[in-house]
Amino acid sequence: YGAGMALISGLVILIILLTILQRSIISPLFSLGKNIVRLGKRENVSHELPVERSDELGIVARSVLAGDMERNKAEFARDCQNHVLDKLLKDDLLEEIFNGLLGLIEKQNPEMKCSILIFDPGENKLFALSAPGLPKEYLESVKEIPVGPAAGSCGTAVYKKETVVVADIASDPLWVNYKTIALSHGLKACWSMPIWGGGDNLLETFAIYYSEPRPPSQEELDLGNSLVSLAALAIDRKQVQQELEQYQRNLEGLIKHRTSELQTANANLVEEIKERIKTEDKLNVSLGEKDVLLQEVNHRTKNNMQVISSLIHMQTRKIKDEKYLKLFQESCERINSISLIQDKIFTSKNLQKIDAYKYFNSLVSELLVAYPLDKNQNISFEIETHKIALDVDTGINCGLIVNELVS
Repeated sequence: YGAGMALISGLVILIILLTILQRSIISPLFSLGKNIVRLGKRENVSHELPVERSDELGIVARSVLAGDMERNKAEFARDCQNHVLDKLLKDDLLEEIFNGLLGLIEKQNPEMKCSILIFDPGENKLFALSAPGLPKEYLESVKEIPVGPAAGSCGTAVYKKETVVVADIASDPLWVNYKTIALSHGLKACWSMPIWGGGDNLLETFAIYYSEPRPPSQEELDLGNSLVSLAALAIDRKQVQQELEQYQRNLEGLIKHRTSELQTANANLVEEIKERIKTEDKLNVSLGEKDVLLQEVNHRTKNNMQVISSLIHMQTRKIKDEKYLKLFQESCERINSISLIQDKIFTSKNLQKIDAYKYFNSLVSELLVAYPLDKNQNISFEIETHKIALDVDTGINCGLIVNELVS
């Protein structure tokens, strides 16, 4: 009997130990493994992890939860970055880009309300650019925020050029001019960061509001820094794009202006060419008329000289005195020589460019024929001249000199 009771007692103790083991270790361990699998499937089971335990199982649960949180932060940062880059590639407006970005933040953190205000250095004021989660009445009341040492979180952040944290809007002196409207819409805390562009230019501010008085956590500040970097990237990208578009417009305007100038110059050149053609036509007509006139003058002069020569020759028939007869004959020969010179000049193709060699060679040949020679006289000539061109006046004067030399 004693041995049987001992066996029964041992079995009871074993069952109790197995129950305790299952409840304290096996069941939680199995649940932890199942939740880790669900986490891998992107299910939110963080509230089911035994993070409150102080044993090894709690340490594992807290490690799993921390890893899941880090993964979620990395995925969220990637989603934000992909959103901004995708919107930039689609050439969306900055307001649309920031509305989507702040919408992602507010969806991930429902307790937050975000805004981005644009800074106008000319007016030294901030204007709302994007605040999808804030009440419209509140935005209408603070649509222009002057920059100053006590201008809420955003205006003061621009003034100080640093992050400004207001954990309690109701009691903070920075919000003395805006706390009534903010508190009426359930906004009880706000912190703001300035957004810097290239060249250390302050462009905008990023702000987060809370519905309860509290400062931001370090994770929230880190999130703000990441989003400020993304916002600066989007702003710089848009500014570069706007500058390129402005450069393109200026270049197109310059091309149009230069094209217009070239078209005008081309039209003027065409008109000038037409006028020159007309002028050349008139000059050609005038030169043709001049040539005709010169040929007519030459013809009449030559005829008149021929008549004079004939009259003198006829007169020589009545002269008996040898002395006077010789004078009349020489006069007749000189008139014929002058007529010959004129004929050689005016029968040239170009009266302004008479070939000196051809002119002198032909003139001397004709003069030797014109002057009577004795049978015993045998005269030959040789002309040496440079390749030069003579005009009408020079040709006539040189012809008279040659005539005197030959005669």
